[in-house]
Formats: sequence, structure tokens, C-alpha cells
Amino acid sequence: MSSFTVRIDEDALQEGQELRRHDAAMFRKFLGLVNELEQHGTRIPQAKKLVGTKNGWRLDFGRYRALFSLDRNRITIWLIAMEKDTRKDYSRWITYLLQSGRIE
Repeated sequence: MSSFTVRIDEDALQEGQELRRHDAAMFRKFLGLVNELEQHGTRIPQAKKLVGTKNGWRLDFGRYRALFSLDRNRITIWLIAMEKDTRKDYSRWITYLLQSGRIE
């Protein structure tokens, strides 16, 4: 069984703390995602490949999106709280991660 190192982006940590305070059930889902990624990498059935990337994936849960990238055995996670205009927020984050080189 492969083992992966999971790095949670600093912004995702802050968002996670907000999630923990306001929605404990969603926070537990996020922690479950981290555990699954550590065990299985991106081979999570509900994860969807990010279009236009080599190593970017997403997982939707509630009003949150977990974006993650795989680089060898290291996975980086970004947690996004979606606002009213989900498509606009999602596009903005994907553009930011691609332009900053955080996801290829």
C-alpha cells in the first residue's frame, strides 16, 4: 500500500478552522478526506480531475471544495468555501492556482 505525504495549504488551514467552528460534520468530512489522501493518493472514486491540469483534482462536499495536487508522493490541499456564485468562485481559484504554479 502506498503512503502519501499530505500538505494542507496555510489558507486551507485557516478555512478549516472556520469550518470546525461553524460546521463540525463538514470538518469531520474534511479530516476524512485528508486521511483518504494519505492512504490512497488521488485514487478516491468521488475525486474529479481538474480540466486543463496534469496533476490537479477536486472533491466537492457541501458548500466546500477541496482542490488538491499530486507531485510524486506529496499531495497539497486547498480548501475553498464557495459563495453564492459557485462557478465564479471556482474559476477564480483554479485560475489563481494555475497562474501561481501551484497546480500544473
